Amino acid sequence: MAHDVGHVTALANQAFRDLAAEELAMAAQGHPEANAWTSIQSGLTWKSVARHLHEFFAMPFAVYCQGPAFAYNVMLLHFNPV
Repeated sequence: MAHDVGHVTALANQAFRDLAAEELAMAAQGHPEANAWTSIQSGLTWKSVARHLHEFFAMPFAVYCQGPAFAYNVMLLHFNPV
């Protein structure tokens, strides 16, 4: 639940939205095939980068809220090879 609250907090935070806009603008810079992308391909790229940014914010937010219990839960339940 803390992870999902992190997603909502990211959307409500103006500083995060500004950072996400900057990162999305820089995502295609330097990519060798960026000039050949169609609008659909670039849209999918932006969505992928945006999803990663939200995950990179939500995970540390959950660890901050719940402490080591969240990391312990993730390691036991989500990284289980079985």
